[in-house]
Amino acid sequence: MNSKYTKAPNNIRSLLQSYAIKTEDGLEFSKENVPEEVSLLYKELEDASFLINKIAISDYKRVRDLFVSIDKKLTVFVGDNGYGKTTILEALFIVLSWFRANVQKEDKSGFHIKDGDINNHNDVTYAAITAQFKLKKITSTILVTRVKDGVSQKRNNELLSIKEMASFFRVVNSYHEDVSLPVLAYYSVSRSSNGAGIDNKRNINNSVRRWTKLDAYEDIEFDRRDFGEFLNWFIFINNKASSEESLIPKQEREKLVTDISRLQGSLDVLKSFNDVDRRTIIDIENQIANKLLILNALPSTPNVEGLSRSKDIVTNVKKAIINFLPEISSVDLQYTKNEVRLVLVKNDLLLDAQQLSQGEKTILTLVGDLTRRLVLLNPKLNNPLQGKGIVLIDEVDLHLHPSWQQSIIEKLQYTFPNVQFIITTHSPQIVSTVPSKCLRILEEIKNPATGGKELRVLLPSSQTKGTKNSYALLYGMKTDPIPNVKEVAWLSTYKKFIENRLQDSDEAIMLRKKLDKHYGEDHPLLLECDGIIRVLKLKDKVRGESGNKESKQ
Repeated sequence: MNSKYTKAPNNIRSLLQSYAIKTEDGLEFSKENVPEEVSLLYKELEDASFLINKIAISDYKRVRDLFVSIDKKLTVFVGDNGYGKTTILEALFIVLSWFRANVQKEDKSGFHIKDGDINNHNDVTYAAITAQFKLKKITSTILVTRVKDGVSQKRNNELLSIKEMASFFRVVNSYHEDVSLPVLAYYSVSRSSNGAGIDNKRNINNSVRRWTKLDAYEDIEFDRRDFGEFLNWFIFINNKASSEESLIPKQEREKLVTDISRLQGSLDVLKSFNDVDRRTIIDIENQIANKLLILNALPSTPNVEGLSRSKDIVTNVKKAIINFLPEISSVDLQYTKNEVRLVLVKNDLLLDAQQLSQGEKTILTLVGDLTRRLVLLNPKLNNPLQGKGIVLIDEVDLHLHPSWQQSIIEKLQYTFPNVQFIITTHSPQIVSTVPSKCLRILEEIKNPATGGKELRVLLPSSQTKGTKNSYALLYGMKTDPIPNVKEVAWLSTYKKFIENRLQDSDEAIMLRKKLDKHYGEDHPLLLECDGIIRVLKLKDKVRGESGNKESKQ
């Protein structure tokens, strides 16, 4: 063999290049004859995390010019409606689609920028999205761009680097089917619609099919209608687990065969003698017949490759759902003659999944789909929920009660600890659970040179995790926690009267009547005012008594 093949290099980029040289030279490999470089790549990818470091957006939709750094574990975008939170996720979705496509197939196309998505300012001729990814010590940059229709200017996408990064996984997967692939998913607001249900039942004859690992890459943007795909898969994996439990262990089957063979041998020997008691022969024949009946009644052993994981997978899926839905104590599939449906026990009451609240359905669809993808993409992991990847979630607070909003981030990171989450929200309850280093505040500022407004990313001025909602609003979302309504102005004016000891003035008394009518006399805000009045009166009394003593002296 040529000397250039004698030693495999020791970094993943060189490993891929060495493998490419061998294949270009006509060397043939197979799953039974795996090249050394691929085996080394396989080991390198076992503990590798595919992450996004940063993204820059130029004139894509309404975002003119924006640069954002991305935290390796969690990034949460906040900002007013229309500032571009969803646009950032859509831009990330576009660049991720090129990685996904090239894991599936060499030089497969990802998504492009549409002409209608280029900013419509008169001075704009093109849109561009640039992102940087990281895999171990290797960084990869991708540029997806498009010139407006009718503009003569030319710009080209820059895709070679991201295609190379995707090829690490594609090449290894072609030889080692148990290699883990990074999960990629985008959960847009379409994952839930008010008043809509979830497709929670299946005809029993249509619920069996096969899934491959790359099925998890088919539709990385999740739509609420895709819940049926999770249900199909869950029925399939649950059926496998049930089949596994019904199988008699291999050693017991082999014991039956051995016993029958031994008894048959004894019977043959006894029959060769003329003076053997006929009852002994009949007894042995009955033993053989009984064991044959048991053996023949057993189902033939199916192809159970990976079957031993099925029960654990079902358990992990159920645990994940129950962890996110605190009032749910169990999750099961209910089989009837013609249908299979998903049912849950909520506060000791058996419910069809269709009967859950909208918030519960939203969580169920997200957790169910993400779990399915991780299981498919991590065939070797004992707990596939430990798999890695990048997940985008728009409006993570969608339809959730405030108490659930306060726990959703922690539950996502606990249940899927190795996923890089990039999320948007409008909720101060969520902001108060996010470290300030993970928050990105979108805010429009005035450009002093042009006089126009520009979108910028700001970081909170102080820590936000573990703060009150009012603090999270003010410092994490740049929003005054006190609404700008007339009743607030009344209350503020009344407090000023109190501070100046004018609460008994005619104007203050009239204002207090308006406040009593609006808030109610026993409202905490008015009781607070009464408390301040009592304290001030007590202070004035103490000062008065002190002054009287001094004057007498």
